[in-house]
Amino acid sequence: NSVLQVHTKGLRLMNGNEYHTDTTVTAVAIGEQLVIAAFSDNFVRLFDQDLNMCVEKSIKNAHAFAFCKNSIAIATDPEEGGNSTVTLYTFDLNPTDDAGQLSSRAFAMLFQQASMELFISTINGSVFRYIVGSSFSTSCAQIYSGEGYPLLLPYSDFVIIVTNDTF
Repeated sequence: NSVLQVHTKGLRLMNGNEYHTDTTVTAVAIGEQLVIAAFSDNFVRLFDQDLNMCVEKSIKNAHAFAFCKNSIAIATDPEEGGNSTVTLYTFDLNPTDDAGQLSSRAFAMLFQQASMELFISTINGSVFRYIVGSSFSTSCAQIYSGEGYPLLLPYSDFVIIVTNDTF
């Protein structure tokens, strides 16, 4: 229960615990008990609440995360063009069969535990909803399309989509 500072060369808790790296931190997400981070060397590392590394795995082009109850959603870009893929991973950072394609690069992801829904915004202005735990790959629904990069914010059991557009 401390403040986490994310900087280009690592992670630091305000209580003094720190994880330093020679590569660059490219993405981070914070769960209730865990922190996940992607680095420029294509490694993804999972840390406990004291920043002790629990798991390290090479996951190329990982750029967005969301903790989804018993799994972690990880958005990755393909190595040669195309759109992002979102895959559910175990807490050992092993991929499951639950994966979905997006219309462009993921910008933000938010999981709503009450409804078991994963919301993903993309840089082309779309927001998608997936159901976690039941037919993830086929449960995709586009719920918003606009301009710019939609920001997703939790509000009770709802998701606020923040954009420059009105709808």
